[in-house]
Amino acid sequence: MKTPVKKPDGEMRPRLESWENTASHLRRLIGSKLGRKIAADVTRGDIQALSDDIVAGRHGGKPSVSNARHMRKAASGMFRWALRREYITANPCSDLEPLDPEEGALNERQSKDRADTQRPAPGGRRP
Repeated sequence: MKTPVKKPDGEMRPRLESWENTASHLRRLIGSKLGRKIAADVTRGDIQALSDDIVAGRHGGKPSVSNARHMRKAASGMFRWALRREYITANPCSDLEPLDPEEGALNERQSKDRADTQRPAPGGRRP
């Protein structure tokens, strides 16, 4: 993941610029629940249950659809890698139930409040 590639802007950067984040999601969200399981023994049900737990706030702190998406993306990449190298015979992240886009989404007022707090104050400083 750290291998530099030429980006559209001409710069040489790692192929996956957020590899530290991906590794963090694997450690924090997956490793703590499934870390002792052999990869070939992880089922779609395990990934779905972990995803549901993250959305409900039973794993990883606050309820978070975003963290569930990040977990799924990191896990899917890891299992795709294992599948290509024949460590596993199927990717348990394929055909998961879709995450509810409304669950965990900000309502209009929360979105406006968040935008207001992120807007720089006069003079360039954030409130």
